[in-house]
Amino acid sequence: PAAAPEGAAFREGALAAGVFRGPPEDAVTGKRVLARGVRPGKIVGRILAECRELQDETGESDPDHLLDRVLAGLPTRAAPAPKDP
Repeated sequence: PAAAPEGAAFREGALAAGVFRGPPEDAVTGKRVLARGVRPGKIVGRILAECRELQDETGESDPDHLLDRVLAGLPTRAAPAPKDP
């Protein structure tokens, strides 16, 4: 039997969006967030969620660019700990 035209359209749309085999991987990892000096805790999960949302909205996949944008928008209490000289 032939496939329904709606199925073909759905498949083509999924292929075009790059999600045919599932959602794209998260560009930013917890390790990368911690490497920026963010203290471990719930804030890391919130930062990762914000990065994922930004990645989904913009299609951006550069982890450093995503993280820069998210960290720039955080309140100072959530900012990375100061580095020792």
